[in-house]
Amino acid sequence: MTAFPNPTTLDNVNLMINVSSGDDVLVIMVDNLGREVYSKINIIKNAGEQVLHLYNLNSLMPGIYQVIASSKQSLVKRKLVIQ
Repeated sequence: MTAFPNPTTLDNVNLMINVSSGDDVLVIMVDNLGREVYSKINIIKNAGEQVLHLYNLNSLMPGIYQVIASSKQSLVKRKLVIQ
């Protein structure tokens, strides 16, 4: 999984992730204290590389966040820096 732009000052971020067809992908963001600050379930219809969009991030304070994407087959974590 790749998060871009990273670091960001925008209110949205894109995630590029490789998924299986018909997989639901749960995306969660947590802050440095482990609090969940964002979550979204994405329903994927086609297998392969997909770009998922995280919107309305402008309410988050600048800092380092963990982006966690999970499906039936995988769990991926990446750091995201919001400036």
